[in-house]
Amino acid sequence: MKTLITVCLMMSVHTAFAQTNANQWVFQWGGQPRGILFGGTNLTDSQKCAVRDDINCVMSNVAVSNTELFVFSPGHPRYGQADGLMNISLKGKICPSAFPLAYYKMTNGVFSFVLSDAECSFYAEAVALTNTFSAQISSLPATLIPFTNGFNIASMTVPQKRAVIWNPTIQQRLGNDDQAFVELFDSSMPNAPDLLRFFLPSVLSFKLQPLEDGGDALLTCTVLGESLFEGNRKAESSLFVYVNGGWKFCPPVF
Repeated sequence: MKTLITVCLMMSVHTAFAQTNANQWVFQWGGQPRGILFGGTNLTDSQKCAVRDDINCVMSNVAVSNTELFVFSPGHPRYGQADGLMNISLKGKICPSAFPLAYYKMTNGVFSFVLSDAECSFYAEAVALTNTFSAQISSLPATLIPFTNGFNIASMTVPQKRAVIWNPTIQQRLGNDDQAFVELFDSSMPNAPDLLRFFLPSVLSFKLQPLEDGGDALLTCTVLGESLFEGNRKAESSLFVYVNGGWKFCPPVF
């Protein structure tokens, strides 16, 4: 197999976390409480809860060993505004590239991450987008089952195989050449279970974007996870697009 696909299910996480004060919300990471400071933003409690739950979901995929802490000393431009910076070494692989956790402070004895007004606004937009397209997002899991279980390639018809993928460049290049398409599909799709591990997606994984020149903006989800083939574990990032009434895998050109 050449190109492997990683996908995750969109789930809502509603766990009873403590809110330590009006501006600090707490979740668990690495067996320890971690806070979120929303600063002076005008987010509602519902929005803050959604952001906190999403951050908890994302951080469940991030091992403490995959982070580095840099403590600020006097003279640093951010000294006094934050106590330090946390770097996620595999950002973009185990969490979205736009994931905002970075600067931290110790508040009320809790290690807390500081979200800027801009980061809060960006997060609020992502929450609003997923709320708007909740019906489409809720249909994603059914599409992903073959990617987790492995496709029964031998029993699939050519139309069924073509229905899995949406990529205008591939469609234009291969046209009606079924043999070439089938050869690429059969050598690229997972055909057995347990080859992929999927992470729960962040609301930041969903976007509206045009994928064709002059084309309409389409709902997309960039999904993260890991593949395991021949004993080698590899981080994966794949794009799915909601088009023509359903989710399709949008691969890079084979």
